[in-house]
Amino acid sequence: MNGGSCADLINAYSCNCSQGYNGTNCETDIDECASNPCMNGGSCADLINAYSCNCSQGYNGTNCETDIDECASALCLNGGSCVDQINGYRCDCVQGYLGDTCQTDIDECESGPCMNGGSCSDLVNSYRCDCPSGYAGKTCCIDINECASSPCLNGGTCFNLINQFNCRCPLGYSGLMCQTDVNECASSPCLNGGTCFNLINEFSCRCPLGYSGPLCQTGIIIRFSTGTVANLGMNTIPK
Repeated sequence: MNGGSCADLINAYSCNCSQGYNGTNCETDIDECASNPCMNGGSCADLINAYSCNCSQGYNGTNCETDIDECASALCLNGGSCVDQINGYRCDCVQGYLGDTCQTDIDECESGPCMNGGSCSDLVNSYRCDCPSGYAGKTCCIDINECASSPCLNGGTCFNLINQFNCRCPLGYSGLMCQTDVNECASSPCLNGGTCFNLINEFSCRCPLGYSGPLCQTGIIIRFSTGTVANLGMNTIPK
């Protein structure tokens, strides 16, 4: 049977079976699947003198012995590394990216890290804060101390403000940085032709002959033994 050839013997015969068959009369199809040749969960189909493996997803080869490398065609983006899995792959993303193929740049600005009105620029696995005037630091958290350079002169007291400073000047000085000596002579306080000398927070009058006092306001009077009265600040007059 099944293509076997018969040899006549003495009171008998012998069958020479075709490949894939056995038995006295070649009646039995040899089951090539009996040895379970299909690996990794593949199913075996018995054929004539052969077998065929129907492989599970993710495998191929005559006996389903080969794990298909899905990383060969997978594209992990932005420096991600591909890890082959059974019937699939996994992308291990570098810091700053996520997604099935590492396609999404994580927005580090989403949490609003920049303080005091700073503007945030998203970078790869980082961010940058552009700080408004008067602030510094990675998150614009540092108020720049405008008094650090000691801008107030002549003993002025500095008060740090946002992006500026204010000087409280000691008596006798004025100006943004207390740089100006107040001219106490500007109001011409010296009377009767006295000469004014500007000092720190005060002035001094040099009085002309015949006058005295802080402002040269007092005429000097001399009484002579003759009874004559002389006011050096005026004409001499008899008593």
